[in-house]
Amino acid sequence: MKLTQQVTKEESTDVLSEKELNAAELTIKFKNLVKEKVKREGVEELLNYLDSTDFFEAPASTRYHLCEDGGLVQHSLNVYENLVKVIEFLKTFDSNIEVNEESIVLTALFHDLCKANKYEKGTRNVKNTDTGKWEQVPVYNYRENTYEIGHGAGSALLLQQYIKLTSEEIQAIVWHMGAFDLSTYSNVSCLSKAYSNNILAFALQQADMIATYISEK
Repeated sequence: MKLTQQVTKEESTDVLSEKELNAAELTIKFKNLVKEKVKREGVEELLNYLDSTDFFEAPASTRYHLCEDGGLVQHSLNVYENLVKVIEFLKTFDSNIEVNEESIVLTALFHDLCKANKYEKGTRNVKNTDTGKWEQVPVYNYRENTYEIGHGAGSALLLQQYIKLTSEEIQAIVWHMGAFDLSTYSNVSCLSKAYSNNILAFALQQADMIATYISEK
């Protein structure tokens, strides 16, 4: 059964497991948020693209956080909720801070868009400490031969194919990994300038780290 199918708990408890039902609810919440807050051309095409991928079933990572079915959509929603709170917190220091709500939704919900179709299920051998025997356990592996262009940049480029982004939104998504996504030309100096000039970029990175290292542990 497609996770995007709208079913009530009463109708589906005997069909879907609790985890599947939760994933379906998260998918509906995600889509409704996009439809309600984003009024730009290309929204329907973007959501159709998501449905053609495993975005709503994929894990958020292979082993670091929410390594489970539906982890990616859960993480995206977590980052959105964190981003709203982070921006409100920053306003207590500077009342002049203003961030467009549409920008908050787009950058938070799609900062990891590049992870769609990037992972596949597999197994690895783990030694059982009680029996001393090796056992196969399920894991997620990085799918080989996928198109690579970098993490933040990949998400921004893919999203831009469907939704016209502002320069601030692109910069926020590109730098959402902070110092974890540096290169020879995208160095700490570039990162510092991005965060100094773009409060959305700084806030998104904080929201993502809060989700990864605190709320999703």
